[in-house]
Amino acid sequence: NEADIKEGIIMWEKRKKVGIMGGTFDPIHTGHLILGETAYHQFQLDKILFMPAGNPPHKSERSQCATNEQRTEMVRLAIASNPHFSLSLEEMNQDGFTYTYRTLERLKEQNPDTDYYFIIGADSLFDLDQWREPQRILEACHMVVATRNQIPEEQFNQILARRREQYQG
Repeated sequence: NEADIKEGIIMWEKRKKVGIMGGTFDPIHTGHLILGETAYHQFQLDKILFMPAGNPPHKSERSQCATNEQRTEMVRLAIASNPHFSLSLEEMNQDGFTYTYRTLERLKEQNPDTDYYFIIGADSLFDLDQWREPQRILEACHMVVATRNQIPEEQFNQILARRREQYQG
């Protein structure tokens, strides 16, 4: 009925839209900040979470890298002046390896009124089939892929089409 439709529209309009910038951020740089700011405006997001990876399995050799505390502090300082950027330690407090699909599913469960926009660079789209549970990642969020000038447009469009076909998304 009409009342149910109006209630559904109101509930849809109240949904939060949160971007997630994940990565080791060793170090965080201007490109990360520009990408976050661009996604914030382009997708009309409520905020962007900068989420340093705790223990990503694909970067297990980190002995010569910044510590978790140093990376967290670099991110905190880099985003401090931007009111719609927030630091999330969601993956910093996990034991063992951290996996994107688990983080996204946990966030969705904790915040059912929120749509998540997972922001990655085009290079990550090329490797997506090597991530743990890529289908579950795509089911848990909207994937936002930023292109870079060094990747030819035709090559990017080919991998985008391949990933859409692979994961129906």
